[in-house]
Amino acid sequence: MRESLTKKEIIRLRKDIKTLFAEAEKISAEGMSLRYRKNGLNYSRVLICPVRKFGCSVKRNKIRRQLKEIFRKNKKKIKTGFDFVFIVYPGLYEYEEREKQFNKILKNKFFVC
Repeated sequence: MRESLTKKEIIRLRKDIKTLFAEAEKISAEGMSLRYRKNGLNYSRVLICPVRKFGCSVKRNKIRRQLKEIFRKNKKKIKTGFDFVFIVYPGLYEYEEREKQFNKILKNKFFVC
């Protein structure tokens, strides 16, 4: 199985993003919230959205890269067939803390044991 995130695993189309925000269910944790819905595919897709108050574009792009890496490392454990949007809020969080938030938000519902 390929370890990297492929282009098809990243949500890019405006239509997909609009339907995801309109129809998705929501889970929140400290520093991050998740919107998700079933996508009818045999793989999961992801979109990372830092809020505008997160900081300059350099900081927003850094958090996108970090969360994509966390998703990539954990994608074997995550159930397939879902679209995920991670909305990230600013804070003094390091990579390990963001990884804990990610695991906490997905733990009960989406991790395959």
